[in-house]
Amino acid sequence: MAEPRSAPATIRRVDFPDKQLVGFLVQAWHDGHRIRRFFSDRRYGGKQRALQVARGFAAQLGRGDEFAALLRRLKPRKNSRFGEPGVARYERETSQSPFWVAYWDEDGRKLQKKFAVSLYGEARARELAHKVRQKAVKAYVKRLTELRRQDARLLRSIERQGFTKVPRAPAWP
Repeated sequence: MAEPRSAPATIRRVDFPDKQLVGFLVQAWHDGHRIRRFFSDRRYGGKQRALQVARGFAAQLGRGDEFAALLRRLKPRKNSRFGEPGVARYERETSQSPFWVAYWDEDGRKLQKKFAVSLYGEARARELAHKVRQKAVKAYVKRLTELRRQDARLLRSIERQGFTKVPRAPAWP
């Protein structure tokens, strides 16, 4: 199974006094990296304060829901015959000629635009569908870029604070 790109942070209590491990462990997948950080009761002056700091750290990582949703919308899939999500060629068995369609969603509504091969020709219909799709998802691409920049800053700041980062599969550009 593929490892998650982003997932909610989990906080678990760790109680191994014989190994001097008493505190809270925060774990999360963030932009393809597993992040683990331990918050010791002794370092933070007690169980309540350690939990409070652990929760703050988990909240700083965020849930990653928006990031994951944008990736699902924009990432090319392995099973796509046309290379771009949201663009496809359809051919009906009825008398209709084949057509290219670009589809996307806006404000929860599914939208699509069709380009008939008989009207535009194969190459031009495909090109028009790609252009319409790119224009429609331009705001999503911009937001994904912003989130990646924020994530990079977040990961750098977390790295300075000290944490474990385990690299995983390369991220989609």
